[in-house]
Amino acid sequence: MKLQDEFERFQERIGGLRESHPLLWLLRDSIYLALHYQSATDVPLRRHQWGLWGWRLRWWRDWLFFRPLPNSPPNESTRFGFLFYGSWDSHFATLLPVLSELAAREPVSVWTLALNSRQLQDLEAMSNVRLLPIAGSLSYDRPRPSDRRRALADYRVLAQSEKLTTEEHLLLRTKASRVVELIFDYLNWTRIWNRAKTQLPTEALLLTSESTPLVKAMRDLARSQGCRVVHFFHGLPGATHQVTSATDVCVFSALEKDWLETRAPPGTRVHAIGNPRMEEIRKRVGPPRRRAKDEPFRALFFSQGPGSDYTPAMRRQDLGILARDQGSWHLRVRPHPTESEKLLREDLALAGLEVNEISSQSLLDDLTWSDVALTSFSTALLEAAVCGRICYWVNAQDYSIAAAQALRAQGIGGLIKSSEEWNSAIKRLLTLEMSEPEVVRKEVLLKLRIINPSGISWAQRLDL
Repeated sequence: MKLQDEFERFQERIGGLRESHPLLWLLRDSIYLALHYQSATDVPLRRHQWGLWGWRLRWWRDWLFFRPLPNSPPNESTRFGFLFYGSWDSHFATLLPVLSELAAREPVSVWTLALNSRQLQDLEAMSNVRLLPIAGSLSYDRPRPSDRRRALADYRVLAQSEKLTTEEHLLLRTKASRVVELIFDYLNWTRIWNRAKTQLPTEALLLTSESTPLVKAMRDLARSQGCRVVHFFHGLPGATHQVTSATDVCVFSALEKDWLETRAPPGTRVHAIGNPRMEEIRKRVGPPRRRAKDEPFRALFFSQGPGSDYTPAMRRQDLGILARDQGSWHLRVRPHPTESEKLLREDLALAGLEVNEISSQSLLDDLTWSDVALTSFSTALLEAAVCGRICYWVNAQDYSIAAAQALRAQGIGGLIKSSEEWNSAIKRLLTLEMSEPEVVRKEVLLKLRIINPSGISWAQRLDL
């Protein structure tokens, strides 16, 4: 995957700034993604469309018209705290089982931002949970000119670096406002969290991302106060995930553990102890239904939206593989949370793939319904595997993130690269003649520590 492979080279090129300009090093993953990554549905914010002048105007507007927000009185700290940031179920459902376990024994603080109403209701219904909406529980000051000046100065240092490629210099000019904003936001959030430091947990802060300035600032302050920071990966890792300052990182399998341990900073412990979301899904979905020979099977396709590396043409090529013998199976497509359903429908039509339904159901409902799971490179195939579903990676160019390729090499799912291979798979599925690796053995899941023996609590696994 070019986008991720190039990150490590970008990291090497700016390594000389690590000591002289530590913020650039701290934010290198965010800066890299701001420069290089763009999904098909991204719409630049207006202030970024106008470049640095647009960002400056926005900053002056915020400074001139700043009004303090009414804030809730500060709460006393608890031993454990959680950050629920964003409404993606992959994030929310990863932390929820651990929160339920810890809240059953003592009060727990929970910071929230941009959750949906259902998620907030779930949290509000829990006992021993102190909800702290970030927008209403923190104290905000007028933006500081000194932070603006430092952000601009650090950006200029990066833009003038002779180590960067010609392409990166061009991107830094066209996306200057995004980079400056990342640096400024980290400085600003550091001040905001510092005023709320008495609310931060004393023993462990649990989260599912370290990519944004808000989270990085909270994480760094928590660590400076001697608090553990536990990062549960919510998906398969890419190269930028090695940029962690957590004390503990929980990955999906022993394969990712081996990969991350060679890249994580000293003092970061990497765990392959299972995943809360995956274990909960496995428990609630149950085994697949029993099918008769030649009975049409139900296939669930986990869609991945096109982006910087995975182009619309590549996606249509992958979808086109499945446009064979569609009378003998039922296809349900589950869109990725970030993709446009309109673009998905257009690509399905251009690929000639007839779909019985575009899912609007929960992941649990979709997995329960399915006999077979398909994807180009979605983490959701692991969730299907632990539920005993037949698994295939559908990938015409064998394009995937390294973590997915490593899983496939260990027997997690079969690879389908052509319509002919899919046609052959259909015949095996109808005659019930499936075998490894499309059938994922429980022994493989246990060996890779994707699932763990039952009865071990999350507190025990993490010594909380």
